[in-house]
Amino acid sequence: MNITTRDGDTIDLSRTATDKPLGMVFFASWCESYLAESQPATASACRRVRETVNQLSKDSETQWVGIISGLWTKESDVESYLDTTETAFPVLLDADGDIHRRFGIQQIPTVVLIDADGKVADKLGPQDTKLAEAIERISQ
Repeated sequence: MNITTRDGDTIDLSRTATDKPLGMVFFASWCESYLAESQPATASACRRVRETVNQLSKDSETQWVGIISGLWTKESDVESYLDTTETAFPVLLDADGDIHRRFGIQQIPTVVLIDADGKVADKLGPQDTKLAEAIERISQ
């Protein structure tokens, strides 16, 4: 399966074109703002994951992509989100939810780590705080 980011870059999920692991960040453009009062732990997790991935994406050993939920979201919402947050990794809008379903995403934020062989190596949910350690494990 291939996915295409908003910038037009194609990412091969099977990893046949690269020997780098891939981190897929599943989230919603409204997670940090809309959920701030009703679900503060989730909103905080969305911010924490975005900030952590921003830091981790500076290291070129792992490729990163943000998969934004299409629930209550259109392209203009993605634009607004990117304008108001410091998101340093490429993103795409999963408008029909196919990618979320393919990876069984039930909560946001969730990070799916795919190793260099194209296999799902780890899946971290909203309360997992050891993303850097998980990346290090799959990069060895």
